[in-house]
Amino acid sequence: GMDRANSQRTARLVRELCARFTPGLDEDASAGIYQYALRILASHLTPTVAKDELHIVDVIKRNLVSENRSKDAAKFADLYRLLCAKDVLHDRWAVLLLLFSVSQDVSRHEQTLAQIQPLDSILFGNPLGLPALLQQQDDRAGRPVVPGSQAFTTLSPNTASAATPAGSTAAAPSVALDDASRRAALVQKMRQQKQENLAYEVAEAALLQDVLFVSQGIDGRYIKFDAAADGFVVAPQVGVPRPTRDLVCKLAELGWLYRRVRRYVQIHSEDVSLGLVGQAFCGALQQELTEYYRLLAILESQSSGTQVSLTLRRLVVWTHDPLLRMRVIACMVDTCAGLKGGALASAIFAFSQHGDPYVKALVDHMLFMVVKPLHVMLHRWIFEGFLDDPYSEFFIAADPAVVAEQLWHNKYAVRQAMLPTFISPPLAHRILLIGKSINFIRDTCQNREQILDPTSIPPPEELDFFTPGRLQVLINSVYQMTSHRLLEILHTKYLFMEHLKAMRRYLLLGQGDLIRHLMSLLDEELSKPATTLFSHNLSSILESAVRSTNAQYEHADVLQRLDMKLLEPSPGDCGWDVFSLIYRVDGPLSTIFTPDTMLEYLMVFNLLWRAKRMEFCLSTTWSNQMSNSRMLEQLPEMNAVLHQCHVLRADMVHFINQIQYYFVFEVLECSWDDFIKEVQRAADLDHIIQAHRVFLSAIIQRALLDRRSQAMLSQLRSIFDLIIKFQSAQDNVYAAGIDEVARRNRYISHSKKKTDEGQWGMTPDEEDAQAAAAVKFATETVPPLNASITVLSQSYQDMVGRFLTMLTQHSDANLRFLSFRIDFNEHYRRRVPEYALACSPFQMKRPQSRRPAGGSSLNVPS
Repeated sequence: GMDRANSQRTARLVRELCARFTPGLDEDASAGIYQYALRILASHLTPTVAKDELHIVDVIKRNLVSENRSKDAAKFADLYRLLCAKDVLHDRWAVLLLLFSVSQDVSRHEQTLAQIQPLDSILFGNPLGLPALLQQQDDRAGRPVVPGSQAFTTLSPNTASAATPAGSTAAAPSVALDDASRRAALVQKMRQQKQENLAYEVAEAALLQDVLFVSQGIDGRYIKFDAAADGFVVAPQVGVPRPTRDLVCKLAELGWLYRRVRRYVQIHSEDVSLGLVGQAFCGALQQELTEYYRLLAILESQSSGTQVSLTLRRLVVWTHDPLLRMRVIACMVDTCAGLKGGALASAIFAFSQHGDPYVKALVDHMLFMVVKPLHVMLHRWIFEGFLDDPYSEFFIAADPAVVAEQLWHNKYAVRQAMLPTFISPPLAHRILLIGKSINFIRDTCQNREQILDPTSIPPPEELDFFTPGRLQVLINSVYQMTSHRLLEILHTKYLFMEHLKAMRRYLLLGQGDLIRHLMSLLDEELSKPATTLFSHNLSSILESAVRSTNAQYEHADVLQRLDMKLLEPSPGDCGWDVFSLIYRVDGPLSTIFTPDTMLEYLMVFNLLWRAKRMEFCLSTTWSNQMSNSRMLEQLPEMNAVLHQCHVLRADMVHFINQIQYYFVFEVLECSWDDFIKEVQRAADLDHIIQAHRVFLSAIIQRALLDRRSQAMLSQLRSIFDLIIKFQSAQDNVYAAGIDEVARRNRYISHSKKKTDEGQWGMTPDEEDAQAAAAVKFATETVPPLNASITVLSQSYQDMVGRFLTMLTQHSDANLRFLSFRIDFNEHYRRRVPEYALACSPFQMKRPQSRRPAGGSSLNVPS
């Protein structure tokens, strides 16, 4: 009777309290609030703050003092002592907290209760009610929320406070609505709950059985999958209280995640296009699902026994880890959709960068299973050179249409889209080089010998992508062995260095005796029009030159590859313009000496050959001058033109010598020395190929053969053409002088013969004819010859001046210093105004620009 009376008294007091909180509401709304309050009081809910009675007493005192109510604070202290002295209330802390919360307004909550959540704020401060508030706490704690689920996790006060950022308005525990907003939210909540059927309550055992069905992706009696909400929900007409509904929704998330994972496995397990890595991923997922099925079997046995020990709350605890595990797996499934091979492995590897050891262990286990096909592919590639990749999953791609000669350059490449993020690009490049080297040795070099000792090859299972440095050490070791073996074959079997030096000697004109002798033998043939030449005649001359010089001691393979070629002639070309030496390469050597590089060699040869021809022409003109100088002393009227020829030839010799010196020493020898050093320390074939490209690029750039130097090269070729014209003009001068000397010698011989016969040496008519012929030679023959030489000399001065101007303005310092050496005495600066203007900014810099080995400045006249 006493308990019944107390219950009726409590219910009456609760009704009066609800009426005070919500004045002006109709009877239905008040009844709903009253019913909701009774449900809260009947539940096991407690405030989410620590039960510290002394703390709440201290807060109330400080609050009264801050409001200038010191007397009230003292009175409250006396009342609290009296309350403690009498054993009337069993939970004084809760009563004090309730009274304090009721007495405070919203503004005072934010300032004085920053660390305490008032009871009314806990119960009514959120327009979505208590379960939604708990859901917000769960979200603030950083738990992953999967779309479509209603999952939440009840946090302890410490966890909630630790997960809440400092100063965050959304997470502040003391934030509450004002009275009007609170009442409106509460009314709206009550109206929503009136739509639910609360006339009866479904038994927990029935809900528990439905939850187990849902965990298998199967609709239960009360819990069914809603496609619109994309999740399992409890129908509103089912009699389930709101807290229980939220608990069921949290448990139903596990079934929602399971459906996503199972659907992925069902769709892709038979999909061949997904590849081996994708199938390994499906296998790992199936293994996880098997463990999940085992858990469900245990839970089913717990729920169907004679003594049912499983409840919804216990199920939440037991499924906490499986739920977290399934969340991670579902996220991986969503991320890996549409991926395969190395891209899929990269996506899974990204999940391993996680701070939770439990999640990291799960991802590492799955990643270990996923990369097993990559282990096998990598093992076959680096130890056998075979690319076993039927579904294009490996990060090395091959083009089967490429022939053996192009294997190194075009057949294999890194497939960037399939390169896993746990393999760095430098390491992937070395892996590519290992397989390329093995295939190059086997297919291009036709060497089937075993490169690695079979006993030293580890099994695929020992390949470890994730232990720091372990894979790197293995790859570096195999890379060094395969590269060393490849370079050894190139140097010993295919005589790479011998062929390289042969190109330097013959295509870059390093074999001086052969080139000089070859020019002497070819002079007559190459002076003919290009269209009248025959290759077999020139080939026989080349063989004769080789047999007559030191080139005869070359390796037989080198001499077999050396040959000549006639280029396609243009109208007016002579043999000198179309003749070229070539060096034939094939097999592995063609990988280094590609057709493009051989074309560059041909360009350099033509330039050097033309410059060498200028040297040969000027040498011929000098020989002509020296052999005929005594003879032409009889013609004093030709002294001026002969002197002009000597001066012009000397000027041209100086110019050609400087150009030759620049090409041979500053361009070829310096670049060659750097190239040989790179070849000697090369670690792989790519290093040699790259050094060779740098070598040729440096020669082409510094020898005026690149695009930016085309104008200078055209000017240089014009100067070369002028030298050829000078040779022809001088030959005409000497031919005319020789004819005149021969005519006069014939006259003297005729006169002497007649004198010896006792006759007059010459008649008056013959003397007059002789005098007339001498006058005619001096007045009609010599002046045109002199004029032609004068024109050539002036043209040469102008062309060299323009060429020096271009050199001075070039960005390459070596070319600028070439202009200083050509114009060492500033002859052209005084004669060519354009060049003098271009040189003016450098006049003060020239003495300090370059220093010889001794350290003193060059002695350049100012």
